Amino acid sequence: MEGYKDNIDLLITDIIMPEMSGDELSKEISLIYPNMITSFISGYYSDIFSGQAEEYFLKKPFKMSQLANKVKTILNS
Repeated sequence: MEGYKDNIDLLITDIIMPEMSGDELSKEISLIYPNMITSFISGYYSDIFSGQAEEYFLKKPFKMSQLANKVKTILNS
């Protein structure tokens, strides 16, 4: 992230990744960009997504139009 000057409004990350979880990635980046919103994607639905957090989750596989709608909804909220 060094040298990146613009704001990050939205991070889209998988929940399960090889080196760190999506949640860990989000927490690390949000130290630099505290107003950033994170949307998680996964092929597995988890109980951690309930209530409001559910609106930031997209289950794989998904169509590009579903991703575009999710991004639009999140950024307009």
